[in-house]
Amino acid sequence: MSGGPRFLVFGASGHIGGPLAAALARVHGAASLRLASSSAAKRDALGERFPGAEAAVVDYLDQAATEAALAGVEAVFVVTPDFFPERRGAEVLLAAAEAAGVRPHVVRVQAEVPGMTADRLPPELSGPVGRRGHLEARALIERSGLPATFLNVFGYYMDDLLIHFAGPLRDERTLLVPYDRPMCWIDPRDLGEAAARVMAGPPPAAPRLLHLNSGEDGVSFSALAAMLSEELGTPIRHVDDPDAFGRAVGPMLTAMTGDPRAADYLLADWRMERDHAALYRGIGDLAALLGREPVALRPWIAEHRARLLG
Repeated sequence: MSGGPRFLVFGASGHIGGPLAAALARVHGAASLRLASSSAAKRDALGERFPGAEAAVVDYLDQAATEAALAGVEAVFVVTPDFFPERRGAEVLLAAAEAAGVRPHVVRVQAEVPGMTADRLPPELSGPVGRRGHLEARALIERSGLPATFLNVFGYYMDDLLIHFAGPLRDERTLLVPYDRPMCWIDPRDLGEAAARVMAGPPPAAPRLLHLNSGEDGVSFSALAAMLSEELGTPIRHVDDPDAFGRAVGPMLTAMTGDPRAADYLLADWRMERDHAALYRGIGDLAALLGREPVALRPWIAEHRARLLG
């Protein structure tokens, strides 16, 4: 292709899309980028951060806007927020690509438990958002015939410690996470860099699903509290109490998602993770994509010590 942008990045102002855009710009130039965000303020900030790139406000559920954003691109990166209607988003993307007359390589972030199918999900997780939605979106894209790479985040983002778990950690020196279980982790900056490499590379002949984490085996949250205590230099206790979690974090989740059931859904999701705890092992796909070792959890904690302490 010639002339305009080659790469469309949804969520370009986020913790994954931002590092992705930076990695593509370093190698291919900012002019290769079309950066989509959800607000005019974020669009303007992207324009300042990436001079020469196209920056636009695009509602991922608006077919006309998505069609315009897809025009002429070779690859599109898709990452969605929690509690998003994943199936509907995939339907809009596919219809927009067809209307735009393009066949982009779809690089999409997934949230799946490996081997899990929609019919095996617990009833509490059978709604149109979350795990089921990710499975349905992947199935739709696979059936479309578009080249596709699914980057399944098999673990938690390390900066969840600065977001979802931040309040009790900062204010009470407490890691408030019910259902103690092993969990793998990934630095979102590594995920963004890996996604950039996938987007810039040749599209796969058939859809592929990659499971990504830092390569470290799962760390229980009680062990994570001990690790935080060592790295932060202050005692951090782990509290395994679903009711306390709902009281402390539920209002924030409702405000973030607009769904008063968000905390209940999250707790059901965590129970499923606990029931599949044996799966949470380090996987080497991320290191292979990066060509280096990914950031490990303990060094990440040390790097962000001041922010974690608040």
